[in-house]
Amino acid sequence: MKSSKVTPAISGYGKAPVLITRYRYLALPAVGGGQLQKWFAPQSETLLMQATDGEQEQQRTTYEYFDEPNNAVLHGRLKLQQVFMGGKVTSTAYAYSIPVRLLKNTTESAPENTPESVPESSRYAATVLQTVQTVTGFDGAKKVITLEDSLLDGEPLLNRDDNNVEISYVYDSLRRVLSETVAPNDETYNATRSYEYQLCANATDQAMQTLIDVKGVKTCSHFDGLNRVVREERDDADNPALADKPRQTYEAVYDAWGLMGSETEFDWLGQQDLALKSVFEYDDWGKQRCVTGPDGVKTFEETDPIGTAQSQGPIQRSWIEGNGGGKSEFTETWMNLFEQPTRSERKDQAENSVSLSQYHYDGLGRRVEEIVGEAGGERHTTSVYDVFDRVIESKLPSRAIVRRSYAGYSSEDLPVRIGIEHNDKSIVLGEQEFDGLDRLVSSVTGGRKRTFVYDPGLLQPKTITLPSKRKIDYEYKPQVGDEPWRRVQSEAVHEPEITCEVDPLKESGSVRTAEPGLAADYSYDKQNARLLHSSEQGEILDREYYSTGSLKSEKRTSAGKTYDMFYSYSRLGLLLSYTDVLGQEQVNRYDSCGRLYETSLGEVYSTFDYDTVFGRLAKITTTDKTDGSRERTVAISLEYDDLGREVKRTFDLDGVEQQMVQVYDDVDNMVQRTLRQGTETLRDETYLYDTSGRLGQYQCTGTQRPVDPYGRTLRAQAFTFDGANNLTVVTTRFNDGSDDNSNVESNNARYFYEGDDPVQLSRVTNSNDKYYPSEIKLEYDLDGNLKTDEAGRTLKYDPLGRLIEVGTPSAGIHYQYDPQDQLTGETRGDDRDLRFYSDAGLANQLGSHVQSAFMRGDDYLLAEQQSDHTLLLATDGSDSVLGEVGGDGINRRRYTAYGHASGEAPPLGKLGFNGELAEADSGWQMLGNGYRAYSPVLMRFNSPDSWSPFGEGGVNGYAYVEGDPVNRVDPSGHFGIFTPFKLLFRALKKSPTLTTKSPGVAKIPELLTSRGSKSVTALKTIRQKDAARLLETTKSYRSRIDSAISDYKLKTAKFLTDKEVNAVEALGYMQKNMGKTGMTAHARSVIKKDLSLARKELKKIPTVENIRRPNPAPGKVGLDRYLPGKPKDRYSFD
Repeated sequence: MKSSKVTPAISGYGKAPVLITRYRYLALPAVGGGQLQKWFAPQSETLLMQATDGEQEQQRTTYEYFDEPNNAVLHGRLKLQQVFMGGKVTSTAYAYSIPVRLLKNTTESAPENTPESVPESSRYAATVLQTVQTVTGFDGAKKVITLEDSLLDGEPLLNRDDNNVEISYVYDSLRRVLSETVAPNDETYNATRSYEYQLCANATDQAMQTLIDVKGVKTCSHFDGLNRVVREERDDADNPALADKPRQTYEAVYDAWGLMGSETEFDWLGQQDLALKSVFEYDDWGKQRCVTGPDGVKTFEETDPIGTAQSQGPIQRSWIEGNGGGKSEFTETWMNLFEQPTRSERKDQAENSVSLSQYHYDGLGRRVEEIVGEAGGERHTTSVYDVFDRVIESKLPSRAIVRRSYAGYSSEDLPVRIGIEHNDKSIVLGEQEFDGLDRLVSSVTGGRKRTFVYDPGLLQPKTITLPSKRKIDYEYKPQVGDEPWRRVQSEAVHEPEITCEVDPLKESGSVRTAEPGLAADYSYDKQNARLLHSSEQGEILDREYYSTGSLKSEKRTSAGKTYDMFYSYSRLGLLLSYTDVLGQEQVNRYDSCGRLYETSLGEVYSTFDYDTVFGRLAKITTTDKTDGSRERTVAISLEYDDLGREVKRTFDLDGVEQQMVQVYDDVDNMVQRTLRQGTETLRDETYLYDTSGRLGQYQCTGTQRPVDPYGRTLRAQAFTFDGANNLTVVTTRFNDGSDDNSNVESNNARYFYEGDDPVQLSRVTNSNDKYYPSEIKLEYDLDGNLKTDEAGRTLKYDPLGRLIEVGTPSAGIHYQYDPQDQLTGETRGDDRDLRFYSDAGLANQLGSHVQSAFMRGDDYLLAEQQSDHTLLLATDGSDSVLGEVGGDGINRRRYTAYGHASGEAPPLGKLGFNGELAEADSGWQMLGNGYRAYSPVLMRFNSPDSWSPFGEGGVNGYAYVEGDPVNRVDPSGHFGIFTPFKLLFRALKKSPTLTTKSPGVAKIPELLTSRGSKSVTALKTIRQKDAARLLETTKSYRSRIDSAISDYKLKTAKFLTDKEVNAVEALGYMQKNMGKTGMTAHARSVIKKDLSLARKELKKIPTVENIRRPNPAPGKVGLDRYLPGKPKDRYSFD
């Protein structure tokens, strides 16, 4: 091919460029002794953009080869690859040799790049080709990657990962992988995964493959005659009674057409096997149209490939159908000829339109405009891309324009600058710098600069220097994993200089870093790299795990005292029981569909009922039997609309009935919430939002209206934002007394951002100084943390940004943390309380006077057990506690939009807004188990998010849930996630987050939701480039599968078949959701690596031009070493 030209299709939207790729070739002679003539190898590949003034070069790649016809092994191999872009060059040099350690019967060394120099006597013994790739960045940064492949069959024998850790492979005579070993030459940390195979010698035999993991646990897969897995079994290594007998984990049934008719996952609930069966139906084209889940609910997705004259393309319709035949959650999506959605409409059961989204694309299929909402309330978002499909400009519905620029030397997503333009004002939010290996070396946010230093070739930082000149040093053992083994914080020491004049408002002198100070140490399992032990400042945490990876026990040592927690999980991760530090066991029970139907903690029981039509949660009943003379009960009944949104919640508070009715707009924003008790309206709240989905107006009537932090009973509030999600004006209307008949007054609070950081609040002024302070001044430390708050309190932080002190050293509050950066203790003088966490969040708080245990079930907050009594909790959809039912009756709670709590009496329990613990003195919420403090008074965080402004934290590092506290919650302290009732808009936001329990995750293909080592991450925008990469990879699978089958490599064929199925599913989802957020950064990396592997493997399949080289065994990336979990600290390195 001489050149290729991509001409955008005719489109009335966007300005897609014409892209030209030109190729040049180099004629190389044939290998010596052959009869072939010269052959051609690619010499350069140049990407150009056609502009009005000519062609503009965007990227150029050149190739050099070894030209040594007399060396059959070396001749024609790639010698040097150079990528030129932005005036900089990135080079990859290749060197080939036969490792000296493999030579036999000779003492000669094999000079590098001269395999022919090996003596004839040892030539056949030297069957390994070693390839050394040296990557040199534009700045001279180097990385060396060493690979070893067999010269006999091309199989890889030794690979090295990005941190130079070796992975070796052993094969049998049929070239099937027998073992994979990480760090094979390290006797301490090597870990091996091995395979066994059984073929069919008789007609009644069944092919099997047994995988033995690094802990010796066996998983056996049974194949049918078409190499499809039809049954799987696994050792129950955690059950001594059944340890010697494999237990079934999976079963699949296929019909006569080769389509999967059903598949069954088997969960183990102790000794009991729970079969979770899904049944599949197909249309006349063999495409899956319906899945019936274990609960009997059918999920339909039908595609009309012709469509209508209006749609001008296929129409896809999806809905769920209940056991009684009722339909819900109906969506109709029009697709263009590239199978990208152009119109998505949700309808109720009467087929009336409820919401509408429209999408427009440029000539290259990139989404350039998104219109959400019905006519009259449309919200427009437009995007502009560069030639590498990276978003460089986004115009938001608020008319704010977000501009991004990227590293000039790379086509990857490496943002170096982000800014916002709004109302003729431009601000820079952040700048970054990367080295030649794509490693972040400096980051400037709000004038605060962080620098990163790395060991040669490694990708994890060795030292981070903060704006305050404090440092954090890390030590790693790459052969075990990316997590640090040691972390040391160093304080900066101020050295005053002698000057004639001293300005008391400025600090003078130089700053140096103190000797290493506070250290945290971590140790991991030598085989699977799961965290076993960690210690910091006397806080010690020890863990044990089940063979499935679930947590088995935790032992925490604090101030010399030991506290134990125990867990019991099913094979698929259902929590069966949890024993807290007080020795109390909470037991969960599940129905035949795998749904929680009962949980109990002591004498407190909760039952969960599900509707018989759609299988949705219908009622939660919690009963306290602690007082033998009288039971107390809280029951919560839920009702849903045709879109699956919760519209009514009925409370039975131990005989007192209340009803909460919720109303939504077309994008699932809650616009009204009314709480009534009989004929009395307790609260009638209405919400209005601006075009960017931020809360703009709040109004409330009723007898139980919320009270603001200054004691004013609210009637209404109006919120105004700038383009960076900063609050600029908050207007509050309130009664000057406690009842509706008192006079209505108002206050205008103005927010000022006057420092170097355009999102750092410096002061607040109030117009009504009768009830509010006339001015609030805030001060920050050099790392951007609030050090003087709205109440004049002084705050102190450690280098990790953890709040460690409030007040003064002699009379203040001191916080302690464990090595996982979880807030574990709070000290006030002689009083100290301890905090303990389970998977669901805060599990216990042990104080000097009160010991509390928090009971949850299926992520719902149910009760709080204190030392001498129990509180049953009535909560809303975001787990905010609305009522505490105890022995003395009902204690009602209410909240402002941003979470300030109030009530007729002080709270009896510890949890409040969004189910989070409020600090007793300040009212802050230490979100993320202590990651950073959120202030309901300031309506923002006290510290910046380290994931902002370039990452998942959003453009504003201090803003709370991007200005939407009604429909979003922020349990991690990093970013807001949508509450369960917000079904549509969470898919349209820029950075919805993903956890294993996030609503809607099940609807996204698994390939796109992979998280790597993170338990929480954000969904990225699906780009055309991502889909193109996956499409090329998908097309490669059929040839690779056929090749594997011809080589009798059942494991490889099965592996590739599964990969193909997953890829096809993911590709369909990506094409339908192009431009939307729907894949993780880790998934993007996996797709890119899969494409690289696919291209390599296709070259090994027999063609006219190439000698056949068999496929390598699958699954060689790692050995399940990576335990999902949050980073050790707040500095993310991805």
